[in-house]
Amino acid sequence: MARVKNVYCAFCRSSRRIYTSRGVGAVHLVGGLIWSVIFTMGYFREMDFRGVFVFLVTLGVSEIFLRLRWRMQIVCPHCGFDPVLYLKNPEQAAAHVRVFLERRQASPDFLLAPRLNLPAYTPAEGENNTMDHLLLRGP
Repeated sequence: MARVKNVYCAFCRSSRRIYTSRGVGAVHLVGGLIWSVIFTMGYFREMDFRGVFVFLVTLGVSEIFLRLRWRMQIVCPHCGFDPVLYLKNPEQAAAHVRVFLERRQASPDFLLAPRLNLPAYTPAEGENNTMDHLLLRGP
């Protein structure tokens, strides 16, 4: 069934639980097959070739919902860090974290929440205090 795993956020180091299965597994195949047979027998009153179509639609819908569940849980609920977005575009992921933390600071829902263990940035001696050095520069 659903495999749940304890993980830590790569940004704020908060512990949380996520589902590890990203797609359809053997249990989902068997469940989809049973559902398809029951639906086909109930709707068509006999085993029909259209039951294969029902089975494929059931697997497609299951895959969509499992992927959406995994994708929604991979984002950290404490700091808003999205590791999938970070792999594709780090600047956009940083912007999402920044917006999430600004909303968190303004929201009364997080007033009594535990303090986040965010990484601190201290510029090296002689380095400009802006974040320009973190931007990727092209040739």
